[in-house]
Amino acid sequence: MPEKKKRERVVAEISVTHLRQLALDMGQQLSEADALAFLNQQGHAYDMWKEMMRAGENYLRACIAVHPPSPSSQPDARASSKAAPLSVQQNRHPDSARVVAARAH
Repeated sequence: MPEKKKRERVVAEISVTHLRQLALDMGQQLSEADALAFLNQQGHAYDMWKEMMRAGENYLRACIAVHPPSPSSQPDARASSKAAPLSVQQNRHPDSARVVAARAH
């Protein structure tokens, strides 16, 4: 697949529709209201966000280990040697199950 645009962040989102389809795949009927309630009870949305962040970070580590990024000829003015590394603990959780994986400035 050709690269569509240069990205500074990746956003991953699990919607109520996704949750309902997963439940259906498992043989369970789940109403929209029940799916929404499920996401917002017992920290499910936040726990899922942490898992998605962890999975994304692990994926990036594996990609970098196999294909290290080559240094560009133009230094990125936004990048700084003082930039904090990504980590789930450094990010605040969103109100929903949305994930924004971006370098902390």
